Amino acid sequence: IVAIMAKIPVGNFGFQTPTAAPQNRQQPALAFGTGDALQSVANDFTRVAAKLSAEEEHQRKLQEAEAKAAAKEAERVKSITAQATAKNALADLHDELVAGLNEGRYQKTELSQRQTDQSQKIIEQSLKGVSPEHQDLVRASLVDDVGKSQRELRKVVQARDRADITAGIGSYMEQMQRYAGRG
Repeated sequence: IVAIMAKIPVGNFGFQTPTAAPQNRQQPALAFGTGDALQSVANDFTRVAAKLSAEEEHQRKLQEAEAKAAAKEAERVKSITAQATAKNALADLHDELVAGLNEGRYQKTELSQRQTDQSQKIIEQSLKGVSPEHQDLVRASLVDDVGKSQRELRKVVQARDRADITAGIGSYMEQMQRYAGRG
């Protein structure tokens, strides 16, 4: 049996023309939605970069603030050290004036003026190394110390005056006894 097969019309009156093989064409980036994904990744990178930049800026500001605070603390410590040094110099001056009075190098009448002059020199010298924002505080503390020292010097002078009066009375009594003994 011979089978008759039906012929399928292929168009072009039964003739088939060869076609070119398909070429591997690149599709535009946005053709299959990859452009959106790439754009999303790019946006993510931009956000991460901005966040890192903001974090770096924040860290820089923190470091600057810490540096300013450290510098301010260093100035405060420098002021405190200058104040302590001046306080010791004022105490030494007080001791020197009292010793000078007791040894007879200074007169009672000149102690106050010596103390005022030399105290001012000590204060001015100590304030040279102090920052302007701390000078008033340091000066106030040192002037307070000078005032205390002046009060102590007045007490020393008063004690010396009492001793001189007592010695004078003793000397007067001795002279009067000698005079009475001549009689």
